[in-house]
Amino acid sequence: MRDDWKQFSLGEIVELGKGGSWGEDDPSVGLIQAVCLRGTDLADLIDGKIPDAPVRWIKESELRKSECSKDMVLIETSGSKCGRSIVLTEEILAKFDLPVIYSNFCRTLRIETNTVTREFIQIWFSHNYANGLIPSYRATSAMPNLDVKALLRVEHIQVPPLPEQKRIVDLISSLDSYIEALQQQQNFAKQLLQALCQKTFLAEGDFVKLHTVATCIMGQSPEGSTCNKDGIGTPLLTGPTEFQRNNWVGPPRQWTTNETKISISQDILFCVRGATAGRMNLTNYRSVIGRGLAAIRCEDPMDTHFVRFALQFGLNQLLPSAGGTIFPNISQSQLRGFNLPWPNETERRSLASLLKSVEDNTETLDQNLAATKNLRSSLLHDLLSGKHEIPSTYDKAMGAA
Repeated sequence: MRDDWKQFSLGEIVELGKGGSWGEDDPSVGLIQAVCLRGTDLADLIDGKIPDAPVRWIKESELRKSECSKDMVLIETSGSKCGRSIVLTEEILAKFDLPVIYSNFCRTLRIETNTVTREFIQIWFSHNYANGLIPSYRATSAMPNLDVKALLRVEHIQVPPLPEQKRIVDLISSLDSYIEALQQQQNFAKQLLQALCQKTFLAEGDFVKLHTVATCIMGQSPEGSTCNKDGIGTPLLTGPTEFQRNNWVGPPRQWTTNETKISISQDILFCVRGATAGRMNLTNYRSVIGRGLAAIRCEDPMDTHFVRFALQFGLNQLLPSAGGTIFPNISQSQLRGFNLPWPNETERRSLASLLKSVEDNTETLDQNLAATKNLRSSLLHDLLSGKHEIPSTYDKAMGAA
């Protein structure tokens, strides 16, 4: 710990406050309407969303006791994901047209603000919620409860001087703003992809059966020997465990000497049974496909993408009609008989190229978002432990900005 930092037990600077109120379902004389924040609503607020919080009826005396106000720190103390916390700001409270109270599943945290800022404590709590420290204080029961008193008694916090606390909060807030912007772009890209798919695959025109434009190969359990050692036989694909986020099948985990059912590079690998039925990825190497999978092959790579998007958009055609007692089981005839629009070659290639471009952009945003969240977590770990210091010149740079 650096010389100008101090260490406290958490309970020396944070005190557990009062619980909230739940109010009544229906109006009656003397009751006032109020929005009631539950634990799940805290999660929405943390994510920058407007929660669908219930409207309750409450006595005026109860309203005074549990009404939310600017700079109040709330922590969720009951529920399956209890431990989440937030500092309520004017911007958050302005999202509601009624007075806002917090439920009896939440408690307030009173902060010794001469030593530490609310925002710094909030960052400490959110970081240690994400890394599992705070959830470890959940008492096991049908409805988990957070043992906040034990948390405050046992855990310690390293506190930098107030100017450095502000720098840490400002820097992390900037990253949070960037993450929020990426999430907005990500949501827009996904909505755009969905809208383009609707326009493409609900359009009037010629429809064909899948088997007339693609070869469908159903996998089976390999009869030859299998092993887990690299390079012996042919790679064996057994299910979505090999799937990766970027729409390509990842490195194989098994090899087999049986080569009855073969997929080749650029085939669509499609799960036909079980809880993962309907998931699909593209293969990028020659492989044997096991039971529960199908390989769908087109002659033209752009037709492969067109068919893949059509399958993704039209899964509701396949899954409801699939057999199986608990999980879907898509038969070969159902897959081969899948109906998809089939415009002329020029239009198909143009549509497939556009859809793939939007999908690639979405995937890039996903990767950037994941990388930024990882950066935030590792950076915050180093800043809260004092391993890294934000120099005071940061203040001048921010002032100039």
